[in-house]
Amino acid sequence: MLLQPEGGESNYAVALAQFSQATLYWAGGRLSAFRDLRSHVYLAIEHRPDLPEAWQLLGRWQYRVAHYNLLERLYSKLVLGGVPAGGDSRQAMASLEKARELAPQNLQVCYDLARMYHYQGRRRRAIAVLRAAERIPPLTGEDLVVSRLCRQMLPPLLRADARRQKRRAKLKENQVPAPRPTPDSTRVANPLIGKP
Repeated sequence: MLLQPEGGESNYAVALAQFSQATLYWAGGRLSAFRDLRSHVYLAIEHRPDLPEAWQLLGRWQYRVAHYNLLERLYSKLVLGGVPAGGDSRQAMASLEKARELAPQNLQVCYDLARMYHYQGRRRRAIAVLRAAERIPPLTGEDLVVSRLCRQMLPPLLRADARRQKRRAKLKENQVPAPRPTPDSTRVANPLIGKP
């Protein structure tokens, strides 16, 4: 930060450190860390829009802030001056999609995006991302762990999707088709001449 206070990498490093440390803090410290890292993650994106890790961190932050519980929101408003602006689930998914676009071989981005899709009820998108993740070879031990998590997440989603497809097929079978209009029944009578 001392060498490049406005640099994308340095702001990303600070934001990542704050995000990682936030889980170690008590609730108030964690919320304070989430508030403080906002400016760093946005500066990282502004100065290095080609950095997929920054987009991933932005998506994680947006999702976490969007899902503050009632007590976290109340504490943020009363003690910290308000909930940090920018927390939104749709924006979080868009940020992770951008990260995946920049780094399609990043298993952690695929896993994060699939989880968000799943939590937001977008099961088919989650399945598509997880299937793509299956084709990515793990390069590190961390990749291997994330790859296993992706493989564990996929079967329940596939079962749930199959159940939904069965329910839809059953509903279609039970629906009575509406009568099709005949050519004569679609004509409207002209009141001036009394003929259809």
